[in-house]
Amino acid sequence: MGGIVIDKLFEKLSGFGEREHWLLLRQLLNTAIHDSTNGEHEDRVFGQRLYNLMEMHIDAVNNQRLQEEERQTHVHIVFSLSEAGSLKVALSKVGKREESRVGLSRV
Repeated sequence: MGGIVIDKLFEKLSGFGEREHWLLLRQLLNTAIHDSTNGEHEDRVFGQRLYNLMEMHIDAVNNQRLQEEERQTHVHIVFSLSEAGSLKVALSKVGKREESRVGLSRV
């Protein structure tokens, strides 16, 4: 696939919010499941390959998240998004961002 085509897809994806990314992932997974069980032979093979690829990447992302959580030894609770952003920037500047989690209190 040409680089220009891929660049256009990345450009479209960059405009998505978290909800749109979630909906896209869910639609891809539903398509993979449907095609792997209900399609012609070629569709079933492609659907199974897509499902396996997605499962592999989902597991990799989950493992990375778990590793990041294991490195986090400090929790900082703040009361506004502005404070959370400022604290994250400050922690990054002193090299403590990876070991710190910033949580927003809903009180």
